[in-house]
Amino acid sequence: MKVSMVMVVSGDTEITDPTDQQMREHLASFDDRTVSRGEAFLILGSTDTTYIQTSGDKENGFDVEYQEGGTEHHYRAARTDFTLDEVAGMLCAYRDGNPDWKDMAQWERSRW
Repeated sequence: MKVSMVMVVSGDTEITDPTDQQMREHLASFDDRTVSRGEAFLILGSTDTTYIQTSGDKENGFDVEYQEGGTEHHYRAARTDFTLDEVAGMLCAYRDGNPDWKDMAQWERSRW
């Protein structure tokens, strides 16, 4: 059974079960100006506590985090310079339920 995913872009756009193209277009629209104002982020998840998120832009790279069920299971990628193609691939794999997305980065547990 496929789980529905909701993509939230910069807190004001929500798309249920986004396509590859929709995710890429939104990521490509992020730039230095929107990043510096905290307006360039994308969250893709099945619940409020289980999701993958990214912020950044195609010129400077993207960072990636994910959470599984609660903040005690929140992880951040060691790299903060993922390319648009890398992030799009990770998001598509996550949306499709393909566990390979976890192998696309080295993850570090977030400490609050």
